[in-house]
Formats: sequence, structure tokens, C-alpha cells
Amino acid sequence: MTAIISERADVNRLYEMARILGDGNFAVVRECRRRADGRPLAVKMVERSQLLGREHILQNELSLLASLRHPRIVRLLAHHRTAARAYLVMELASGGKLHWHSEPRTTRLES
Repeated sequence: MTAIISERADVNRLYEMARILGDGNFAVVRECRRRADGRPLAVKMVERSQLLGREHILQNELSLLASLRHPRIVRLLAHHRTAARAYLVMELASGGKLHWHSEPRTTRLES
């Protein structure tokens, strides 16, 4: 499942990056398309420089995601690394934001 890639150009050869779906302290999640078959996916791009001294955070996430198999949890499909970034390629979860499904319907309509 894990692929080691040494150049960002190689990641761009495999995936066509699209819109940003979300971001956080260490990473940005983008929608992408796998060039080989056109499958829409999500890729979490982690800035490795932001994890110096805390690399275990990424390793824990990779271990957890790799171990999970459930129809309601996005699956980790591939992991690529360059000198600057780690790329976690996952199934794309469509249907809006998770909190939309946990809030009362009236709250969603008002926003």
C-alpha cells in the first residue's frame, strides 16, 4: 500500500490535484483524480517540516488508517513521501461536512 516517491512531479504524474476540501495545522486536504483510471479521491498533504520532533503523529495516523476496514470510514489507499511532504491518498467522502449530519435539520437550512 505504501509507495515511496522522491519527487513532487511523480505525485503530480499519478494524481491531478483539484480544489481544497479542508486544512489544519499540519496539512491540507485536496480533492484529486487518479490519472490511471479517473477515480476521484482525496489526498492529505502533510508538511513534514511542521512535524519535526513529532513524526510519531503521522506514523500513528498511518497505522490507524491502514488497520481500519469499515464501510463508513474512508480507506487509506496509498501513502507517498517526498523530502517536503507526506501524501495520504484516501477514498473521497462526498455528501458534505460530517457535522451537517449530526446537527438538527433546521440548523443546516438556516446556515
